Amino acid sequence: LADLVGFDIAVATGLQYLENFSERVYKSMLIPLMLEDKRA
Repeated sequence: LADLVGFDIAVATGLQYLENFSERVYKSMLIPLMLEDKRA
C-alpha cells in the first residue's frame, strides 16, 4: 500500500486500524521511524 499511495496515507490508515481493530493489530513504529530518518 505504501508503495502505491505514499507513506502519509499508510500512516493514516494504520491509525484507523488501531482505533477500530485494536484487539487485532499492534502499533508498528517502522514507518514513523523511516519517515523521521528521511528513508521514505
